[in-house]
Amino acid sequence: MDIRTFRIDDISEMRALWNEVVLAGNAFPQTDPLRDDAEALSFFRRQTRTAVAVVPSEAGDRERVVGLYILHPNNIGRCAHIANASYAVLSGERGRGIGRALVEDSIAHLADCGFTGLQFNAVVASNVGALALYEKLGFTRIGSIPGGFQNKDGQLEDMFIFYHAASSPQTTPAFVQDVAAPTFAPDAAPVLICNDLTKRYGAVTALDAVSLSLAPGRIVGLLGPNGSGKTTLIKLAAGLLQPSSGQMLIQGMQPSPATKALVSYLPERPYFPPSMRVQQTLAFFADFYADFDVELAHTMLKDLGIPANTPMAALSKGTKEKVQLILVMARHAALYLLDEPIGGVDPATRDYILKTIIGGYRRNSTLLISTHLVADVEPVLDEVIFLGQGHIFAQGPVEAFKAQTGTSLDEYFRRTFAC
Repeated sequence: MDIRTFRIDDISEMRALWNEVVLAGNAFPQTDPLRDDAEALSFFRRQTRTAVAVVPSEAGDRERVVGLYILHPNNIGRCAHIANASYAVLSGERGRGIGRALVEDSIAHLADCGFTGLQFNAVVASNVGALALYEKLGFTRIGSIPGGFQNKDGQLEDMFIFYHAASSPQTTPAFVQDVAAPTFAPDAAPVLICNDLTKRYGAVTALDAVSLSLAPGRIVGLLGPNGSGKTTLIKLAAGLLQPSSGQMLIQGMQPSPATKALVSYLPERPYFPPSMRVQQTLAFFADFYADFDVELAHTMLKDLGIPANTPMAALSKGTKEKVQLILVMARHAALYLLDEPIGGVDPATRDYILKTIIGGYRRNSTLLISTHLVADVEPVLDEVIFLGQGHIFAQGPVEAFKAQTGTSLDEYFRRTFAC
């Protein structure tokens, strides 16, 4: 058995394992299972650390997930240096020491993740195996809460609080960020930087002294009403516009022909000639971009049921948008710029497109998604930037933002930009 950081190809097994424990209703506080792989990937990526226990499959051709744990802040602000964790072991694999190995691994990574200790808030009294394990591993039982846990039958059970100090406590947690703080870790070179970026169209100022940084490995929502400057910001990053003043850098370079090799851009409108066939658009991208993955593009076309020999003129508006999204996500880029990728399609197709975005996402890449459909993209976002009248209203990690504002991103959007 090995314990390692999870990978995207683990997600289906991780979701099934997580949901097994959630639906059992006797351990996790969650009541709702993860609905699909896109939601699962978004959930596990938001944790400070998500690790899986894996063993070789019976065929020996891949690894099989038999356990997992998540490690994340137990609270926010001045209490965010204390971690909380959740553990899950596949029901058919219990009793083999997997749970103990997961707990020991999480303790070993506390200090690396910037935590000074680990606190369990809801160890249910009936979970005698967990109680014995935590005490054997040196956790301190701090106290109990009578009737603190409601099982799936509606019965209240006592629960216990446990604590374990990290082996090498740190005084400054590396992961703690305020909503207004930069959205990248100090040791990660930003993919995109804006310094006092301003863009004017005659007398109209579309962006006014905007400053922000985007780290690698993040999905960022660029949200705001019409006319807020979202498309202008994306076109500046794509090198289609030049700033009036200030600076934009893509991996340390000003937008130029050189940065087009790093940036994959999805505009808000279709742009291929009506007579062009889908297959020709793939050949066009393969000719222009060395990082274009033709095999991946064909796979996505097949998944969406789009014949490669079809002329663009014969496709519906939504299908044209799917083709363009495939072209963009089939590149191995450092920065993906998606301008309204789900704006013109039905809800069912919208869900598939979000799955395609997540499925094509590469962990060292950054996705910047501009959209008005806030509620649809909220589950997949790591960071958020709210633009209004060319200014940044708010920005930061989604979970910290929601915790500090007490609302969802969609509710904040509606309240802040109500007409």
